[in-house]
Amino acid sequence: MAGITVAITQLGSIPLSALREVLDDRLGSSHWTIGLEGIPGRALLQAADTQVTYPLTLDRPYTLSGHLQLIPNDWLKGSGSLNAQIEAQLQDGSHHTLHTSTLKAAAAGGPPDSLPFQTEVPANTTALSLTVHQAQIVDGGSVGRALWLEPTLTDPTASNHEAPAPPPVHTTPTTSGPLISVLTPVHDPPLPMLEECIDSVINQSYPNWELCLVDDGSKDPTIIERLETYAQEHPNITLQRNEAAGGISNATNKALNQASGEYIALLDHDDTLERTALEKIAATINHDPTLDMLYSDEAVLYENGRQDPIHKPGWSPDHFHGAMYTCHLGVYRRALALEVGGFDTSFDGCQDYDFVLRLIERTSQVTHIPEILYYWRAHAASTAGGEQAKPYAYVAQPEAISAHLARVSETPAEVQFGKHMGLHRIVYQPAAETSVSVVAVIDEPAQALELLDELNRQPHRSWELIIARPEGSSAAEFEPEAPNRERVRSVESAGPALQRLVDAAATAEAEHLLLLDAPGQGLTQNWLSRLLGYSVQSDLAAAGPVVLDQNGRIAHAGVAMPEGVPLHLLRGHNADAAPAAVFNVAALDSVLITSRSRYEDLGGLDTAHGDLALIDYCLRARASGGRIVLVPDVRVRVYGRPPSNDLVTLATINGHWSEAGGDPYYNPAFDPQRGDFRFDANAESDA
Repeated sequence: MAGITVAITQLGSIPLSALREVLDDRLGSSHWTIGLEGIPGRALLQAADTQVTYPLTLDRPYTLSGHLQLIPNDWLKGSGSLNAQIEAQLQDGSHHTLHTSTLKAAAAGGPPDSLPFQTEVPANTTALSLTVHQAQIVDGGSVGRALWLEPTLTDPTASNHEAPAPPPVHTTPTTSGPLISVLTPVHDPPLPMLEECIDSVINQSYPNWELCLVDDGSKDPTIIERLETYAQEHPNITLQRNEAAGGISNATNKALNQASGEYIALLDHDDTLERTALEKIAATINHDPTLDMLYSDEAVLYENGRQDPIHKPGWSPDHFHGAMYTCHLGVYRRALALEVGGFDTSFDGCQDYDFVLRLIERTSQVTHIPEILYYWRAHAASTAGGEQAKPYAYVAQPEAISAHLARVSETPAEVQFGKHMGLHRIVYQPAAETSVSVVAVIDEPAQALELLDELNRQPHRSWELIIARPEGSSAAEFEPEAPNRERVRSVESAGPALQRLVDAAATAEAEHLLLLDAPGQGLTQNWLSRLLGYSVQSDLAAAGPVVLDQNGRIAHAGVAMPEGVPLHLLRGHNADAAPAAVFNVAALDSVLITSRSRYEDLGGLDTAHGDLALIDYCLRARASGGRIVLVPDVRVRVYGRPPSNDLVTLATINGHWSEAGGDPYYNPAFDPQRGDFRFDANAESDA
């Protein structure tokens, strides 16, 4: 226990919003929110006459503290009052009220400010419930909602209650570094946009740049004259001209051949750079001179003045196969750009995508700067203006991706158009003889039959089903009379579900393991081969589906680790909110597939991590160099057990992984407690 005690000390406290709850059926209007009506911090908005319960496993007493209040508008305009109560359920089944507050509207004499609460949660607590009841009902507008502000469980014995600070997002300013050549093909843009574009380079805070302009057959004499003036007035601007338009790839190659910088940056003739863009690029290169490719976040600027930020994940090769997400600002080592042959004119419109696909075949030295350094104008003629602006750009993409995969993939793959233009579905086709052991924790014989029926409908036939059945059950019950019964065997073992899963997996002999830590059912066509297609890629450590709960809502679409505590992505959202393309994630939970050789090399699942063992497996796999992918068009419904919210286990996970530099796939601009890829309204905007 000594190591775990250290981990708990490192954790110190954990917000209640990081734990998984069991919701009252009436909680349709209750949810976690941020910055509601200007109230700072994260709050649980809870409707009257409802209860939210958090299962808990503690090894010592914890302190629960926070604030309670009414929504300001409700307090001002409503009437009556609410009672808010905190209750603990103990191991002997008894219930103990830990705290009660009364929240009164202004008309009832209530204060506008929040009420603090602090109470000790006993070590033998098995569940913590937050309840809101109507205390005083007044005709014509009784208050009916309460806010639990930043409720947090704190270990009072911890020496430091502060979580380790995340690494700084911003790079150290610099005025020295490599020469960066900005490549800008020009073809009759609106003159004001062209001027803003070029001025954004001239006004860079970083001095060591050159701008390589190539006028690709512009017909507007004012454009030609303005370009010539810029070149005459600024010695670090060069201008070349094509009398007739040769296309964007041809013009970019001409600029590339003219460039003399160690790195090139691509800038469209109607877009602009953030003033410090090249300074931050140079600082990142100075920190790691081995980098061959850098990309940043960006914002789309609309003609009505609206800005839409695009916050991207860290380098995600599998996501990149399905979407050209790196886009702007893209910076590349010039020698490598020349080595791969520059830009292919046959892919005009998606030439950047094809270029990067060829470039990453020769390097993995890629990094992401999670700041908005580029402004992409959306107007009628730009790709940012919508998929109808340049449809040929999207039509050409599958060919570029297919050519890339043919060169690098270990498995044949078909590239299909995805849910939206610009997104793609990569269908890997594992060999028919590739074997997979489906290992599932099953509690009831009917669940075994349901899973077997589902496997019998899968086109991939090289599978076996290993059922982890509970102690005291019989094999005859759990090995159903059904087609392919000979492929089914069961393993009886004692202990919790995780131990049963580990014991059953130890008997597997197939090349790949599909692990389900609770009874489940595949819901989408070819789900087994879709997951197996990713598992057979040697550089992938694990793949998983979007996991749905019994009500058809998302239980999790992968797991993020932005603060060293697992954050189940998109939990509680409708199934159609899942990502539209394969996504690299920090971890998976409930269901994952992995090669058996990797599983054995990593020592399998660590039972010390309890409910979080699959998450811990993924984190260890990533640390050893493997990638984790979510395959969102695969859906599996899991009939899961209530979460335990084991704080000892959470502390262990946090202690091991909180100092690993954050989660590269969950942009720091996203709120670290929401899990829905929403921008953190309390964070300072880069724009």
